[in-house]
Amino acid sequence: MLRLKRINKNNWEDCVALRVSREQKKFIAANLYSIAEAQFLPGFKATGIYLKQEMIGFALYGIDPDDGNYWLYRLMIDKAQQRQGHARIALQEIIKTLAKGTPAAPKLMVGYHVDNLAAHRLYESVGFRAEGLAPWGEKIAGFHLASPPLALERPRSAQQGLSRSKNVDFPGV
Repeated sequence: MLRLKRINKNNWEDCVALRVSREQKKFIAANLYSIAEAQFLPGFKATGIYLKQEMIGFALYGIDPDDGNYWLYRLMIDKAQQRQGHARIALQEIIKTLAKGTPAAPKLMVGYHVDNLAAHRLYESVGFRAEGLAPWGEKIAGFHLASPPLALERPRSAQQGLSRSKNVDFPGV
């Protein structure tokens, strides 16, 4: 079972040690950069994704003051743990957390590199819907938190992907 745990002084180095494949590096910022960035994003949570007692991934999300929606700025799974459905399950856990969270926001938004087909398949499989191309060049997709689609209940997909921030290319899973 996967669980999310806040990044803190005891686990940040484990997070920094996580890696993506060489091909994915063009899609996602380094975790060290993301942890630093989180210090300047009020209301954002930097979380480790744990399988049992081992951190296998990282996510950064929160309410963006520009549009009032939740944004998933980062989602990554270590290269040794990819292609096992962990990204999809982690994304579902994030959605469940945000859907019952305070403050409430209508949607969870993601931005991802136009060439990141794994991210596209991942987000689509969970119920995100395309919302166009952002001014910074990424594809944008949204998930309505008020009425989650049935995708949360479907069997996990073998496809996985990465996500990134509103202004950086990220891989992920």
